[in-house]
Amino acid sequence: MSAKTKKTVSWIAIIVVVFFLISQPEESAEMVRNGVGLLEQAAQAIITFLQSLA
Repeated sequence: MSAKTKKTVSWIAIIVVVFFLISQPEESAEMVRNGVGLLEQAAQAIITFLQSLA
């Protein structure tokens, strides 16, 4: 992909995200909570794995 194409795709993605945040703030917040929950679970799994090695 050329640099111009990447920049255009990036701007389109940003516009879509901003539109979604403005038009559906409650659903957006729920998606963020779910994402944070997944990161928390992943971190906990890594911690458990590392503790089992010790």
